[in-house]
Amino acid sequence: KAEEETKEEAKEAKEEAEQEAKEEAKEEEAKEEKKEEKKEEATKDEEKTVAGNKYTFFVGPGNNSELVRQTIERRPWWELGKEDDPELNLKWLQVRSRSVAEQVRRAGSKQFLNHLEGLTCIGRKNELYQNLKQYCEREKINVHEIAPPTFIVTVGELCPEYAEFQRVCRQLENKVKGTIGKSLIARSSSGGA
Repeated sequence: KAEEETKEEAKEAKEEAEQEAKEEAKEEEAKEEKKEEKKEEATKDEEKTVAGNKYTFFVGPGNNSELVRQTIERRPWWELGKEDDPELNLKWLQVRSRSVAEQVRRAGSKQFLNHLEGLTCIGRKNELYQNLKQYCEREKINVHEIAPPTFIVTVGELCPEYAEFQRVCRQLENKVKGTIGKSLIARSSSGGA
């Protein structure tokens, strides 16, 4: 009788485990369906945008031009235009003089500029970081919680920022070495290569 009860309990446990597995599979399937629905909605929204508006852009050489061009080209509502087209929506140029910016402004076009005159405080990476750092200090926020480690090295190895840069690099290097070492140990202990 005890043996029959044990068999019955094992049978119930097995059925319960099977039921849980079925429920988990259903939940996973429902999650996948939701993901697919969201993907379809995003595609429909994108198609609406494309149908309603087509934007043109030009990216000149320099200033991360390849990255910018590739990023914009992935968006179907943007198409490449010609540099001299006054109807461009975005013109990305490495501008060394004010004359180009002035030409764009005088043309009265709807073009955007990636640098705005007089706003070096956000247009230059070092000044943007300094402003962000000052803001965070004032608000008692750790700047590295909202921005990656940033170093402004002004006089090479004599700069205190350079020493901090080296320290962080060594720290990251040791972290990577430790991760690789742990990975190799785990592989060798599990019989892997």
